[in-house]
Amino acid sequence: MGKANMASSGERRRDKRAPAEVSLTLADRTSEEPVAAATKNLSASGAYVVLDEPLPMFGRYQVHLLLPGSGPDGEVAVEDVEAVAIVVRHDEVPGPEGGTQHCMALYFDRISNEDRERIIEFVDGMYE
Repeated sequence: MGKANMASSGERRRDKRAPAEVSLTLADRTSEEPVAAATKNLSASGAYVVLDEPLPMFGRYQVHLLLPGSGPDGEVAVEDVEAVAIVVRHDEVPGPEGGTQHCMALYFDRISNEDRERIIEFVDGMYE
């Protein structure tokens, strides 16, 4: 994969992030069906996702990410990553067909060290 753009020098981020489209689902305690979405960018501390409908600010969601990768023989593999995330920002942007899309910043409030490392390896791979 090509080099990803680094975050601007004015930003203060603990973790490196990369522009990456990764499939995910979001579910809260009351959800009968999880919401499917894709990331615009991803880091070990959170994700920026695009949705057709907004999520409530500071809502807590169980997040299930499917990180693309490769297996030992070069075959395509998918790694499951789970976290609990909090909605910390909402941006409205014009949609592709004249409507409004909702870009939501998610902060990973709870994530295992193993899953955090999986994301770090994925993001680092975007800069190789």
